[in-house]
Formats: sequence, structure tokens, C-alpha cells
Amino acid sequence: MTTHRNAQALSLLEDSATTGRSYVQDETGTREKLLSLTKSLSAAVELPSEAIQRMGWAEPARSAEVKIAGDLKLFDKLAEKEDVGLTAAELATESKADPILTSCIMRHLVAMNVVGEKGADHYVATPFSTALTEPKYRDGITYAYIPYLISL
Repeated sequence: MTTHRNAQALSLLEDSATTGRSYVQDETGTREKLLSLTKSLSAAVELPSEAIQRMGWAEPARSAEVKIAGDLKLFDKLAEKEDVGLTAAELATESKADPILTSCIMRHLVAMNVVGEKGADHYVATPFSTALTEPKYRDGITYAYIPYLISL
């Protein structure tokens, strides 16, 4: 996973540098692209434990969706199909979940850089979502989510 993470970070750094040069030239659309690249870079280099801590304290909606996705074993299913990914409909069928709810959750998880998107409604694992299949990280989500539930 480290080699993939390093290669991904290097690629994002290179893309950010290229886009940054276009941004300072005021090229249309580069601000949005640069913002997206820097968020992706942050997600690529952030340790799973750091992401879990941030989600628990600063992003309760993200924590809730990661908790639900974990309970439905969506991350496990994506990790099993690492190279090809799965559609929201396939994930819903395999997890016996509502297809519309599964699609909504997956779209939000893409927006939060938890999972990747291979195409329209077609999702792939990321190093972070794959890490969430490991008990030490999966259990961290429950730990981070409980204080939010208690506060309700």
C-alpha cells in the first residue's frame, strides 16, 4: 500500500504543480481543479488513524456515512474488486441495502475522498477505504462515532 500511496502522492504533486502554473495565469477552471487536486493529495498522504480522528471530531456526517458503509461491508466489497470496482447497484445487491441510499452514500464518500470513482456510479477502493477493512481502523470509526451519538 505504501508504494501505491507514494506513487499516487507523486502524481498528484506533479499535477498540482502543472495546474498551479496555469492557475497563476488565470486560466479558466484551474482554481477548481487545483482545489480538487490538493484535497486528493491530502487524502493520499493522510494516515488512516489521522483521518479517523479528524472525522470523529470535525466531520460527524462523514463519520456516520463511513460507519454505515463499514457496517454494510461496502469497503470490503470494494477491496475485493480493487482493480475493477463495483457500481452502486452491485454494492446494494451484495450488501442487501437500498440501492438509492447506497448510491447517495457512495457519492458522498467520493466527495470526501474516502472512495474513488471510476465512472458514473462506478466506485473503486482507495488506500483509506481499504485500510477500513482492517479491524484496527474499522473499530476506530466506531470509537470516533460514539461521542457524536451520545451528544444527540
